[in-house]
Amino acid sequence: MPGLSLADRLHINAIADNLHVTFLLPHLTETNARDLAEDIADLAAWRGARHVQLDFSQVETLSSYVLMRLVVVDQKLRDVGRTLALVNLRPDVYDVFQATHLTEHLDTRPADQGDFVH
Repeated sequence: MPGLSLADRLHINAIADNLHVTFLLPHLTETNARDLAEDIADLAAWRGARHVQLDFSQVETLSSYVLMRLVVVDQKLRDVGRTLALVNLRPDVYDVFQATHLTEHLDTRPADQGDFVH
C-alpha cells in the first residue's frame, strides 16, 4: 500500500518512558511494513521511550518479511538499551511466532496477556 503515512499505519501513545504502538492494518506485508524497523526505532528515540510495546490487536496476518523486520527492531532497540514487547497477538498470529520459534527470542504476549497501558 504505497503512499500510506505513518499515521495511516500506526496509532502511537507515549506515556512516560513507555511507547505503545498499535498497528492499524489487518495485514502486515513487505509493502506496508517496509520501513518498520526504522520507524519504530526512530519513534522510540524521538519519544525517549525505554520500553516499546507493539500492539497486534488489529493484525490478522503478517508475512515472513515482517517477522524478519521485527527481529531487526528488537535488535536495534536492545543495542540502545531499550526493550520491545509484542502484545495482544491474536491466536493465529501467535501461532506463527511459535511455529518459527520467535517466541524463544522475542517478548511475545497473546491477547489475554497484554499487560499494557493505552
